[in-house]
Amino acid sequence: PPAMGGAGGEGAPPQPRFVINSSIAGKLPVAYLSPYSTSKHACDTYAACLRMELQHFGIGVTTVLASFHKTPLIVAADGTFRGADYVRKTWDRMAASKQAEYGEAVLECLEYSSDALLIDFAWDPLRVNEALVRAATTLSPPEAEVYCGCDSRYVMQALPRLPAFLSEWVVERYLNWYGHRAGVKPAAVEEQLKQLAGARDSKEKTL
Repeated sequence: PPAMGGAGGEGAPPQPRFVINSSIAGKLPVAYLSPYSTSKHACDTYAACLRMELQHFGIGVTTVLASFHKTPLIVAADGTFRGADYVRKTWDRMAASKQAEYGEAVLECLEYSSDALLIDFAWDPLRVNEALVRAATTLSPPEAEVYCGCDSRYVMQALPRLPAFLSEWVVERYLNWYGHRAGVKPAAVEEQLKQLAGARDSKEKTL
């Protein structure tokens, strides 16, 4: 296809670009959020590939990476918080066998964590709107990635640059702080750990 334009000089139109709204979750693995983190990682990787493919045509690709914000996903139109309600509704739609695999303790942990992360530490959603508008309309050459939220910009941006064992240790103990402190694990995992411990004890007694 023909080039759509580019940085032309003073008075030239902005460089054409795609703006992809993603999440900082694409940069960080979070326990028990693997489907969400995986989908966002795929989004970030797709944007990076597209950016390299389109640069020859003068087209930019910017990925906006937001952290926790009070978006309509967790806040209803009347301003009431629905994060815990969303967790409960998702739980209620699960088969009874799946609920048993996770256990009520995990549900309570998720509800408590959603209150902490999505209310106490969430940012104004206008920050996301402003970042998207700025990325789409700036006259400067498009940035590859735009981090939205101070935690995204200064803290979470640094974590992926740490050795994997260290960044995962930080994520497990701070992003999943309540579950780690309470020692909460899915019921099926707890049962498997008990079985492994029992098998290990039996083997030691046999020896």
